[in-house]
Amino acid sequence: MSYNITDGNGGSADRDELARHILRAGARPSAAAVDEARVRAAVLCAWRESLRARRRSAITRWAIAASVAAIAVAAALFSLVGRDPSQSPVGAIAALRGSVVLVHAGGAKESTMHVGEALPDGSRMRTALDGGARVVMAGAALTIAENSELTFSGSMVVRLQRGRIYVDGVTGVQDADRVRVITPFGSVEHLGTQFEVAVLANGLRVRVRDGQVRVVNGAMQKTLQASDELSISGAGQIRAGFLTPFSNEWAWTQDLATSFNIDGRTLREFLDWFAQQSGYVITYASENVHNAANTALLHGSIQGMSAQSALEVLIVSTNLQFELTPSGECRISIRP
Repeated sequence: MSYNITDGNGGSADRDELARHILRAGARPSAAAVDEARVRAAVLCAWRESLRARRRSAITRWAIAASVAAIAVAAALFSLVGRDPSQSPVGAIAALRGSVVLVHAGGAKESTMHVGEALPDGSRMRTALDGGARVVMAGAALTIAENSELTFSGSMVVRLQRGRIYVDGVTGVQDADRVRVITPFGSVEHLGTQFEVAVLANGLRVRVRDGQVRVVNGAMQKTLQASDELSISGAGQIRAGFLTPFSNEWAWTQDLATSFNIDGRTLREFLDWFAQQSGYVITYASENVHNAANTALLHGSIQGMSAQSALEVLIVSTNLQFELTPSGECRISIRP
């Protein structure tokens, strides 16, 4: 997890004593609808204003845990499907939306995909205008956007013909574990990261959310860092850009992300997940606030909710509050 503990008021004894009384009082009742609407409006405003600053690159404990879980899911799915030894699976479908078609190697057979189905080596996937998929591989997970087409070539090579994909859940940076995305306009290799690759009508676009990637186009090789964006046109023109890890441009990647089971988990565990999903860095106003988040137990479900919506709903059931800053921090403090 990535977080800081700060105390802008010098950590006075009075405030700490008040915090202890509040924590002993337990959770407050759910906020009224008007209060929830006010929170939603404030958070939306902060989100839109947060496209200006770079936050430090960090890999949270949740990202590591998600990577381990991805391997476990892949192993379980592979044991149930893809039994043809001539077509060893290179991945499995973890989530679907809309119409997704699998074209088997050789192009002689097409089939509609289902959750839990294995992806044979050499198979090609197409998502419709309403489609999308989440694929778990041995060393990473892919979120595939609508109107995309890609081919799986071996365990760690993806050939993207059109559309866009998001790579996360990376489990290693050794040469053998590096995911390579090959496109008509160049290739992209992860160096331990979260990134997006898009094949557009006029070329290639690569965005890095965390870590590093290497982009290769002919003799050109360029390493991109967190928040970097690079576009290569069909004519070979290169343009550099910038996109913060907490920009709303990344929101599409949450549509098929694995939801967090909050029941019986602590608020801090949820905040770890929120940081990984949203790109914000979690900071705590004091040690007491950090301890409160570490002991507050959650119940219920956030299935079908975005990370931001889930944070808004869950925080009002505690004695804490949050603030999303333009510098990319999610500040947690005691509610006045």
